[in-house]
Amino acid sequence: MSTPWVRFFFWVYLFFLVWAAATVTNPADPDLWHRLAVGEFLWQTGHFPPGDAFSYLSDYKQVADHEWGSALAFYTLWHWGGGIAIVATKLVTLTVTLALVVWAGMHDRRPTMLLGGFYALVLLALLPSFQSTLRCMVFTHILFALWVCWFQRERQGRPVPTFLYVLTMIVWANLHGGFVVGLGWLLVVTVIEWGHQGSWKKWAIRSGLCALATLINPFGWQLWIATGRALLTTRRGFNEWAPVSWGSDALNYPGFKLLFLGVLVALAIQIYRKGWQRIDRPGVILLGVFMVLALISARHTSLFAVVAGALAPGLFPFRWTYALQVRPLRRLVAVGINFALVLVPLYTALRILPGAGLDL
Repeated sequence: MSTPWVRFFFWVYLFFLVWAAATVTNPADPDLWHRLAVGEFLWQTGHFPPGDAFSYLSDYKQVADHEWGSALAFYTLWHWGGGIAIVATKLVTLTVTLALVVWAGMHDRRPTMLLGGFYALVLLALLPSFQSTLRCMVFTHILFALWVCWFQRERQGRPVPTFLYVLTMIVWANLHGGFVVGLGWLLVVTVIEWGHQGSWKKWAIRSGLCALATLINPFGWQLWIATGRALLTTRRGFNEWAPVSWGSDALNYPGFKLLFLGVLVALAIQIYRKGWQRIDRPGVILLGVFMVLALISARHTSLFAVVAGALAPGLFPFRWTYALQVRPLRRLVAVGINFALVLVPLYTALRILPGAGLDL
């Protein structure tokens, strides 16, 4: 089969999995009503409330709402399209996020069944942040995936203008407090480039400009105060802010756990075979940073999925070696694994359809 057709069926396969995963269930996250209330207030009054007026935390009443942009977007969708528009937006945001991750990881590689199975696993690891109807954090995932995609593009010799980082940071800072993830990404890349005698000054300038760009918001410095409070607030009883359990709740976050263990074992094998000097050290370091973050909080597992989906294909071949193909028995095993990696997710998707569909 020619490469264009292979790519076509590769993308159709992934988008079908996204459709099944995003429409199997649509529980309305409690924060959705909080966001809709803020959005309605902005629509009706035309000005911002004195603080996060609809927060269930009393000390947030006088703190700037650092997710006002998401609230306005959600209420606009609800006002024009109701629950269907909200669920459809979840479907679109998950599709865009996965597409950016795949573009970052694939580059000009020919799709294989191993890659199809790998990205089905990445999708499963992304789902905890997209399973509820719609949350502000979906914008962080899209923009973070875009930045990782730009990072990969520049590593391939195709420069990205700095002003694009600044523009997207302005949007990001007004949508979700996760913009600090973007600033952290720029800082880590700057340090890595400095350590490897790369173009660290370019990344340092981007980091500084993007930090300043976050001040372009209705609240000025208050945005940083609100975001800082949100990051430091103790969230006992909220499982997504606690570390992922590997014991009694072993079935929770299955995609992350399989992806984490697979990447960890593959990294160990690659480092052993090639040695530290011959491997893609920046990629390994970035994967390591987000592996640690994912172990600290379940909220970060989907961010690890973005980084792993973008960087892992450049570290591992995702194809069977020639020696494995020429031996009949081993080739039979390889064919069996290939089909299992593709058919198991496909069969699961067919079993869960039609699910809740676009109903809220």
